[in-house]
Amino acid sequence: MNKPNDNPKTPRRLRPFVARVYRNGTIIFGLSSLIVAGFVVFLAFSTTTIAVQLTPRSIAETTSVTIRPNAAATDELLPGTIGTATVEETVNLNVPTAGQVVDDFARGTVTFVNATASTQPLAATTRLRASSNGLIYRTTKRVDVTPGSQITAEVVADEAGTKGNIGPDRFEIVALWPGLKDKIYATSGQAMTGGTRSDARISAGLISQAEDQLKEKVVAAAKSNAPSSPADETAVGKPFIVEQSTRRDAEPGEQKSELTVKGSAKVAFIFVQTEPLEQLTTKILNNALRPGEELVSSSPTLTWNILEANATDSSARVELHIQQDVRLKSNAEQLAPAKFTKKTKKEILSQLLGTPGVSRADLQLSPFWATRTSSSPSQIKVVVTTAQ
Repeated sequence: MNKPNDNPKTPRRLRPFVARVYRNGTIIFGLSSLIVAGFVVFLAFSTTTIAVQLTPRSIAETTSVTIRPNAAATDELLPGTIGTATVEETVNLNVPTAGQVVDDFARGTVTFVNATASTQPLAATTRLRASSNGLIYRTTKRVDVTPGSQITAEVVADEAGTKGNIGPDRFEIVALWPGLKDKIYATSGQAMTGGTRSDARISAGLISQAEDQLKEKVVAAAKSNAPSSPADETAVGKPFIVEQSTRRDAEPGEQKSELTVKGSAKVAFIFVQTEPLEQLTTKILNNALRPGEELVSSSPTLTWNILEANATDSSARVELHIQQDVRLKSNAEQLAPAKFTKKTKKEILSQLLGTPGVSRADLQLSPFWATRTSSSPSQIKVVVTTAQ
């Protein structure tokens, strides 16, 4: 009789150890395939989008240059033109009071009457006595009182103070022969005033204020007579006073109600050739740029300070202040995708926010489980915007 295992139609059973080896190998192969496939998917579909916002910054540079006709342009010399205009102006300022009232001499006008047949000459400082209080007033100039006429003249009180402020009155001529005093005399129809005044004194500050105003008026007047700017030249700063003479009618400490200051001046107008100026400013600004930066526009702000002008040789020394906005280029090396390969989100944000000119940054990694960017720059996209 044949044994069961000798039947050729009955399959042979694997031993348990061999079965386990086959089973484990199959599992490992499957897992390895999944890992490889996942890695291939990651490489194929891993992308990173980095959003970067740039903020312009302002740069400022200052340089000193000399402007001279027909000069060869250099970093310190520019060709240009110097024109001049000469003007005269006057400034009048009221003198402020110090709040203190002091005595002064009252004054007013009287009318002389001559009821005789002869002309009566009265010298300057002729004394007139007021009937109301006996106060003496004196004429300020010679008066010839003709018969039958009524001639007016200014008189000033002999004594300072409020007592000189009297109303309309009759005045006798003190030195006149007594027999004529009722025929030749004076009357006033208006009150005498000015027995007191405010203590107004000229100060050094007021003189300085008047001279400053005079300078402004001189420059304003010179502008209306300014020479025309050449077609290929640009005006430099404000008109510059080359020569000036000033005269005033009072000194500090003097008592006066008004101060007058007069002056004449020669004012220089400075122009510089436009093309050499633009070349110089562009060179200075480009030298001030950081790596990867560019100028926002081609029109910088120029501020001029004229240090010296010479009308004799038509030269001027000026200080030029240049201001311009700049920003990082969108294709700057600092923003190149190759700078962000195989890095975490934290590393990239720290790198970007530490870059001058970058104000904001954010990024998205894909697929969602990715913790680092791809090693391929082609799978990293940098989107750049500029803050307004």
